[in-house]
Amino acid sequence: TETDKVDARVHRVEESLLHGLLSVRSARSVPSGATATAHGEGALAMPLMPVLQSGVDTGFTVAVWATQSGPPGGGECLFFDTRSSGDGGIQLHSTLNGSHAAVRIGLFNSTGLAFELSCTMESNGSAEGRRFVSVVFDGGSGVVFVFLDGVFCDGGTEAQGWGFAPAGDYNGAKQAAVTSPCAECDLEGLSVYTRALKTSELVGFWRAL
Repeated sequence: TETDKVDARVHRVEESLLHGLLSVRSARSVPSGATATAHGEGALAMPLMPVLQSGVDTGFTVAVWATQSGPPGGGECLFFDTRSSGDGGIQLHSTLNGSHAAVRIGLFNSTGLAFELSCTMESNGSAEGRRFVSVVFDGGSGVVFVFLDGVFCDGGTEAQGWGFAPAGDYNGAKQAAVTSPCAECDLEGLSVYTRALKTSELVGFWRAL
């Protein structure tokens, strides 16, 4: 509800959003509806991604999980790339290093780089064990945000893990490159969703791994 001087308004809350908020403490399941999933490194057949439109309920999500045996010896731990020559696409780079993680996201259209988010964030993870990185692209709000090891990355004492991306078509190659160049990081899986996952769903995803 809201009030503005003499006017009062009531807004309906989406049932699934309310249910997610109320059940987030017990959430422990992998979200349904993944349109592409890779187990380990290699090429991944990409679905047609929704065009991001401001104010319209469109979006997509890339979620990656891996097991880290120790601090990275150098270079990136995770890499996801759908770019093709002369076309658009998505790039996700991540270096996981104990209590911190560096994430860089790029959105490309037919004219080149349209959006980039680069940040170093605090993590709940350690130098060893299961790691989880997810990037959500929400066309309705225009927000791109990072979810790392069970936590929405609002920034904390580090650079914020979210930004505003322009609306557009960021489809790229039909095959995505999924690699883990770091010897200390064993890439276990990557899922692509043609919708923007809710934070409550990502919390359940992380716990279910």
